[in-house]
Amino acid sequence: MASLLRSLVSSPRLAHHPSLDLTYISASSPTIIAMSTPATTFPYNTYRNPASSVLEFLDATHGRDNWWIWELQAEGTDYDTALFGGRVSSVRWPDHLPPPFALVVRAVGEMGAWVKDGKTPTPTPTPTTPTPTSSPPSIVEHTGTNKHNPTKPRIIVLHCKAGKGRSGTLSCAYLITHATFSAPDALALFTRTRMRPGFGEGVSIPSQRRYVHYVEQWARDHNHQYIEHRVRIHEVHVFGLRKGVVVAVRGWEDDDESAAAAAAVGKLGRGGKCSDTDTGTTTTLSEPDRAKPKPLGESLKIWHTFTDAERRLTSPPSSSLSTPSSSSSTTTTIDCILIPPTPLLLPTNDVNIAFKQTVSPSWSPLSSIAITTATANVWFNAFFEGGGEGGIDGGDRGDGGSGVFEALWEDMDGVKGTEMRGGRCVERVRVVWSVEGRGA
Repeated sequence: MASLLRSLVSSPRLAHHPSLDLTYISASSPTIIAMSTPATTFPYNTYRNPASSVLEFLDATHGRDNWWIWELQAEGTDYDTALFGGRVSSVRWPDHLPPPFALVVRAVGEMGAWVKDGKTPTPTPTPTTPTPTSSPPSIVEHTGTNKHNPTKPRIIVLHCKAGKGRSGTLSCAYLITHATFSAPDALALFTRTRMRPGFGEGVSIPSQRRYVHYVEQWARDHNHQYIEHRVRIHEVHVFGLRKGVVVAVRGWEDDDESAAAAAAVGKLGRGGKCSDTDTGTTTTLSEPDRAKPKPLGESLKIWHTFTDAERRLTSPPSSSLSTPSSSSSTTTTIDCILIPPTPLLLPTNDVNIAFKQTVSPSWSPLSSIAITTATANVWFNAFFEGGGEGGIDGGDRGDGGSGVFEALWEDMDGVKGTEMRGGRCVERVRVVWSVEGRGA
């Protein structure tokens, strides 16, 4: 019965094992496995991968010392990493969102060091130890010997909850940075190997796909150099804004020291080390001993919600039919500029603009209760969206820059990243921003 339930839950996805939701994205070097989350407790182990079966499969097929797991679940997992001998690293961010780009930099560096040299990231602590921070873990030499088959390649194992969006994003990132795939080719390979025909794209969320294309820019145009900046939001231009829509600016909460260690020093090489682009020196970064706030990617924050007082109209309100011509119902829209009353600074390059429309229907006995009729959001990364040589005007030198990002309603992420956004509540958005250095 459990096997049947597991098959039903994973039915949109291809599986390379009769009783495990597990797929080889790339069967030759590099060998990448994507899978749904391992589970140990009821009821999760009835429809997810039994953790003990995953361990047995990996050991029997690839050898105990030839695989390493990266888990991507900010919502947490249902297993103790000790079950896998501690061979698990956490690169976590919430479901249905793109990762903070600094996490991509860290993850592909770790995976490259593991595949090439057998260097293993510091394992994720068990629940009895302090929570890891967003700093890159120290890289240590792999000391184990493969007693099963020393000729087999080292395996990358990725899992999120369903082994789809987040796992696909990092699978594609690794293929682009270490196997010279283009972003479209990497996305197509993940869909072809992970999804059954007719069940859609493997990485389907627009913002996640945008970040996969950022990875290609990072590898192709920036020589794997990524600099974290603070981003100042000057204005948000909204076109076709409907009544009852709240507009918010969201981003990641971040500890300056952790973020600086993760990316701001400059270039993360394929060996997992950071190079200081000013001095030319290379250092291995280790995690500080003291406890830190939540790691980057595990704490999403609403940095500002715009009020009507912060809205400046750029054109008179216009009306259009909201139903077929047989009805006299109309929808009033406005074009406006939203201006924060005080400087609005986000701690990383990753920016999210979110829209939510609510109504309180007068015909309902529950008219005092607001009903959500539309929701959409869009992510972008300021490092890659500007017009300068470094991805932003002057950005690679860390001396600031500015840019504009635009997105249509159709390009935004809906409920849980799907196309279900509800009724159209805006036509498009334009964000005017600039960057400031870490010391700002």
